[in-house]
Amino acid sequence: MPHLDITAYLTQYSWTLLILLALYSIMSLYILPGIHNNLRIRSIVQEEGVALSEPLGVIQAYALLQQVLRR
Repeated sequence: MPHLDITAYLTQYSWTLLILLALYSIMSLYILPGIHNNLRIRSIVQEEGVALSEPLGVIQAYALLQQVLRR
């Protein structure tokens, strides 16, 4: 049975650690900051009581994000 092969265990373990480290790095550097910024923009819009009748454009979202970062 290949999953019990002692000679391949170390390489499988090292590849698994390498892939998990890469996934963690990608998540923490790129994906999670974007989600965090979206949640901050959403909380500002809710705090200000702005009822959006149309979708928030990129320019307005960027302006709101700049306000958040100044706080």
